[in-house]
Amino acid sequence: MKTIVIMIMGVLAISFYSCKDEDVDRIDDPIGDETVELNYNFDSGDEGWDAGIAGFLIDEEDLYGFNVEQTTAPFDEDEGVLKLSASNPNDHLFMYASKQITGLEPNTQYNINFTVELASLVVVDTTGFVTDTIGLGTDTTGVDTTGIYTSINDTVFIKAGVANEELVTEADDFDFLQLVGIDIGEPGADGNDLVVIGSFPGDTTDINVTLHTASTETPITAITNDDGDLWLLVGAESFGTNTEIYIGSISVEIEK
Repeated sequence: MKTIVIMIMGVLAISFYSCKDEDVDRIDDPIGDETVELNYNFDSGDEGWDAGIAGFLIDEEDLYGFNVEQTTAPFDEDEGVLKLSASNPNDHLFMYASKQITGLEPNTQYNINFTVELASLVVVDTTGFVTDTIGLGTDTTGVDTTGIYTSINDTVFIKAGVANEELVTEADDFDFLQLVGIDIGEPGADGNDLVVIGSFPGDTTDINVTLHTASTETPITAITNDDGDLWLLVGAESFGTNTEIYIGSISVEIEK
């Protein structure tokens, strides 16, 4: 199989909930048995990836303190990462990075695979949680509850998917701002457009932040719009009080 590899070198120019012409990657249409590979690392910039959050109440965005920046990797000071961070007052946070690509055949189905290298730092507030008292003289429960909450709340779910229109947020019937035109799925589960490609406990200190790799098991199918465009999306779902996501690299394979 012939493979076309495109290395993308980025310029630091972060934008939120929008896409600029200079951040769009134009690629040749993969035909026949050709595969296009797009490889992004964040050593020198954001590679033209936009970033945002979804699933929060209208007018409460300031409570999340969402921030995105290209910075040094906590797991390797010689590497760069795209860092997404936010607080989580509603106990469910979806942060994402997206990238527009063009030059594909209009209204055509493509198969897309993702491989993402990333790490996370998750703070879990256990105030008010029932704690384990087994073995203590004061124990009256007879039930070991240690880890029941933290095992859920410190887990980070990595999702990947593809849209054929620019990603924007609109209020739903409950006044939560949600991504429009793409189904990200229920917490921790696949949606029609995004699938879980990995999950792992978030590190709780910045001393030993661990790099993880998440990949699609089967290709994600998507149909381009009338202009031959697609939007790649990598998202992180967290239930901790505060979450930092460090994306080290994103590799994408596209074929018919």
